[in-house]
Amino acid sequence: MLLRPCGNDDSERPLGMCASLHGLVALVTIGAMAAAIASIGCGKSGPKTVRVTGRVLLKGQPLAVTPTEAQLGAVQLRFIELGADGSPSGPSYSANAKPDGSFNVLGIGGRGLPPGKYRIAVYQYDPYPEDKLGGRFSDERSPIVRQIDADTDLGAIDLAEVK
Repeated sequence: MLLRPCGNDDSERPLGMCASLHGLVALVTIGAMAAAIASIGCGKSGPKTVRVTGRVLLKGQPLAVTPTEAQLGAVQLRFIELGADGSPSGPSYSANAKPDGSFNVLGIGGRGLPPGKYRIAVYQYDPYPEDKLGGRFSDERSPIVRQIDADTDLGAIDLAEVK
């Protein structure tokens, strides 16, 4: 049997065994690196988000939009992120209300919106761009403000009751 020095300790091993050991070390190293790289893509990425749902009503009824072939009407809600001073500080997120008044804010990639304080604007476009609410609940004027820190169902927001 032919022996030759192999490794840092100069111990002698059968010819071909060194290549096998070096190959095994390389294979284990490559496997560990591949596992580490693969784990980087696992889990949720991006900022934390929360899901927000609710219903928007007027005097207990969903806001109506006249159905047309062109689909020019909609009830739209916009969630405007507010800073500590109460002024807009980030992006806004939109949701359209369904005919029953319910809404779901899809936000970032369909995952919701970042936790924070939001002014909620409501527009009743019937037809677009005419707001039947007269701008009373616009991005700048809406008195509806909510702190949203976790998945939240805002329940019914009745515009007739908002002061």
